[in-house]
Amino acid sequence: MKDIQSKDSSSNNNSNNNSNNDNKDSSHASDLDAAVCSLADCRRLATFRFSISAVSPFLALRLDQRLVLNDWTYEELIGGHVLTAALVIAVAALCVIWKRQPISALRACFIFLVLGRISWKLFQYKNAYQLVFDRTDVMSIRFGCSFIAGSPGVTAVLNCIYSALSCYVFAELQQTTPDLSEHFGLSCVRDFAIQECFFCIVVSIIGLATDRRLVSEASSTMQVKASHAEHQSLSMLLNTMYDVVVELDSLFGLVDKGERLSAFLLQGGRSLRNTCILDLMYQEADRESFSQHLTQPRHGPLQDMAIPIHARLRDSSGLALHVELIHAQYERLDGSVHYIVGIRELEREEPEILETGLRPAPRVIGALESRDLKGGTPGLHERNDIPRLSRTRRSSETKLLLPNFSETPVQTRLVSILSLMSRWNVQVSS
Repeated sequence: MKDIQSKDSSSNNNSNNNSNNDNKDSSHASDLDAAVCSLADCRRLATFRFSISAVSPFLALRLDQRLVLNDWTYEELIGGHVLTAALVIAVAALCVIWKRQPISALRACFIFLVLGRISWKLFQYKNAYQLVFDRTDVMSIRFGCSFIAGSPGVTAVLNCIYSALSCYVFAELQQTTPDLSEHFGLSCVRDFAIQECFFCIVVSIIGLATDRRLVSEASSTMQVKASHAEHQSLSMLLNTMYDVVVELDSLFGLVDKGERLSAFLLQGGRSLRNTCILDLMYQEADRESFSQHLTQPRHGPLQDMAIPIHARLRDSSGLALHVELIHAQYERLDGSVHYIVGIRELEREEPEILETGLRPAPRVIGALESRDLKGGTPGLHERNDIPRLSRTRRSSETKLLLPNFSETPVQTRLVSILSLMSRWNVQVSS
């Protein structure tokens, strides 16, 4: 029964942890989606304003050419496009004057007015030649509305409606234009319908691709901002609790210069960029434990926890520094895994020396011998209890630390001591 209860409790804990993780992920994903939609809408508005402002000068020149040079002010066919150009110029002037760009509802209304205007103009043509030769201006308007409106679905539907109406009007006008087959062939209606379908599909794909690219750029921008904010927050938190904080790539190489780590290891101000942190470990056991700690997957309640590990680093003098390491890993936008590692020194009494095969330190000449210990009451100090030097003479000799070392002459030692003492000559103020 106890085993069954423990299993049930562990399963409940795992389910609670999974539900908490799912809630965190869902809330984070919803916040990210909302931020992406807001940024994408701002960029759609900026694209609309820039496109309208860029195309308005050319429309104004064309409008001036038709009104002044050719005097087509009251011509019915050209009047529709003249009014459309005037509408675009008016919207451009509004965008320039109004610093806040128009909202999506106003943009949709603008697209409805423009495409509704050219659709209404279809039924004003007197013959098929007017419809064919006017397709250049109409296609340019439809193409411009496909990617500056910011509503690719609405634009695609309106383009499909216009293409269907255009094919219907062309088939009706063919009956009143008997010589049309002599110029465009017997299957001119079929060719016209194929051209309209092809142009409609191309325009819809361009609008959807432009909007998808804009949303993708907004998503990448928000992910970069979120990743940078999390990186800064984590670095600030680790810098508060640990001595050194470094960032490692997937091969455990330092991403930045690592000046603080270099100073921590007494290596001066040299750069440690691209240096593998395993090369700074004290022994092979430290390297294996640290690499295994970073790469091993965690499951259950430990997957959301940063577990510290104790290891040893090697400083410039070959001593072992006992440190505590804690890390957190994250995935970059390119899919590579990076680690943020915090390092804190642990206090140990006796530092270890890297080279363990050295001989023991030689006896110092003239060192004091051990004290004579006598029994008695603590607190009673007699003259005989004072430590004294051993009266027996012992022979002492100086030994070399390594076999390949040579003994320094006595005169050289005296000159070095005198030079050092002369540098310590400090003037004392009266």
